[in-house]
Amino acid sequence: MKRPLSPQPPALPIPGRSAEHTVMNADYWYQGIRRPVLFEQAMRNALDQEYRQFIEVAPRPVLRSAIQDSAADTAIDVGVVRTLRCDAGDTADFTGALAEAHANGIQLAWSKLCPDAEEVDLPTLVSPSTPPCWTRPCTG
Repeated sequence: MKRPLSPQPPALPIPGRSAEHTVMNADYWYQGIRRPVLFEQAMRNALDQEYRQFIEVAPRPVLRSAIQDSAADTAIDVGVVRTLRCDAGDTADFTGALAEAHANGIQLAWSKLCPDAEEVDLPTLVSPSTPPCWTRPCTG
């Protein structure tokens, strides 16, 4: 049986939002349409709170450059990952976005995505005279 949808507080904090704005109910969305979006102010608040990694979840990622520009104005280095593309995208693309987020330093719960996988240590370079295993020629 399907459960009815109801407003819930977000699972992650929303930078620049006070506690009374945490439930995204009908009024929240109505006010979002009626009032101007203060994106630059929201970005500065996020940067002031030391957020450095951003994930844009939209089929047309139009905020990526605005996020990067806001950060560049303050000389702060940020990472921006897009997760969706209009008329494209599948599980592999989304997993790739997660990998990009991970490479940018975002801690992910990989065990939720790949519950049967286990972490392995990557081989290290023993000495400058021994090339890493992934540069050895294939045999067989």
